[in-house]
Amino acid sequence: AQMTGNVDRLKADLHGVDLDRAVAAASALGSLKDARARDALLGALTLGAPPKLLTALIEALGLQQDAKALNMLRHYAGHRNVAVRGAALSALSKLKHKQIPLILMVSLGDSHPMVRAKAARLLGDRKEIRAQRSLFKMLRKGDKSAAVPLGKVGGVEAAKQLAEMIGEVDNASVARALGEMLKRKDFGPDPLRLQVVK
Repeated sequence: AQMTGNVDRLKADLHGVDLDRAVAAASALGSLKDARARDALLGALTLGAPPKLLTALIEALGLQQDAKALNMLRHYAGHRNVAVRGAALSALSKLKHKQIPLILMVSLGDSHPMVRAKAARLLGDRKEIRAQRSLFKMLRKGDKSAAVPLGKVGGVEAAKQLAEMIGEVDNASVARALGEMLKRKDFGPDPLRLQVVK
C-alpha cells in the first residue's frame, strides 16, 4: 500500500509543471522495482517531454531492466537529441534480449560521434564479435572511438588486419586496439601474443 502511494505521488510529480521535481520523480520511479513504476515511466515517455526529462525517464527505465521497455527505448535510440539517443543506448544495453546487439550496431552509423562512441563501447563491453566489420569501418574512417572496442571483440584475424593497417590509419588507434587484445586472457596462443607485441 505504501509503494502504491509512492508511485501515485511520483506519477503526479512526473506530470507536474516543475521540471526539476519531475526529473527527481523519474529517478525515484526507476529505483522502484514495480510494474506500476515501469508503466508510469513508459506512459510519460509515450507523451514526450523536454530532453532533460526524457533523459531522466530513459535512465530510470534502464534501472528497471525490463524487456517490456525494449520498443520504447529502441524508438528513443533514434531521437533527434544526442543526449537522449545516448541514454537510450545505455538503457538498452542493460536489457537481456537478442535484438540489443543489432540495435547497438545500427547506432555505429549515427551522425554524431558521441553516439557512435557509446554504441562502440557498449558492443565492446558485450564482446559482440558481429560488430567487428562495422568497427573496422569506423576505424578506417578515422573514428578513434572504435579502437578499444575492436580490441575487446577481435580475434586472430582482427589482429592481422590491424597490423596491415599500420601507416594507413592513426597508428595510436591501432596500438590501442592491439593493446586491448593483449589485456585479454582469451587472446592467444602465446606465439601470437608475442607477434602482436613485436
